[in-house]
Amino acid sequence: GRTNYGLRPETIESLFYLWRVTRKEVYREWGWKIYQSIEKHCKVCPSCEVSGYSEIAEVGTTKPRHTGHMDTFFTGETLKYLYLLFTDDSALDLDCWVLNTEAHPFPKFMPLNSNNTEAHSLPAKCPPSHL
Repeated sequence: GRTNYGLRPETIESLFYLWRVTRKEVYREWGWKIYQSIEKHCKVCPSCEVSGYSEIAEVGTTKPRHTGHMDTFFTGETLKYLYLLFTDDSALDLDCWVLNTEAHPFPKFMPLNSNNTEAHSLPAKCPPSHL
């Protein structure tokens, strides 16, 4: 198996959806632990006010080694899902918005009426996405 950590978003994404569907606090607790681990082990300069992040080459060691590599999905997806996990639901109403595989929000369009399936609109209750 793989022994590195590549700053991937899939686990955080799953925790976000599980939280939204079940409201079980355990998913936020796990997300917080993951966030703390990212801050502790992946931050290039933990004592710096401003710092980048790096993948970890070997997670099973007491002193993880940074690879010096950070894919854009870390900021575009991993951190976005962490934000959504802990922010108010109004930041992204899942009744109004769907996230694509790159975590970009797209509006869920609804038919204007049952007779006209060509014209679509965002439901009136849906505010703009805050992302």
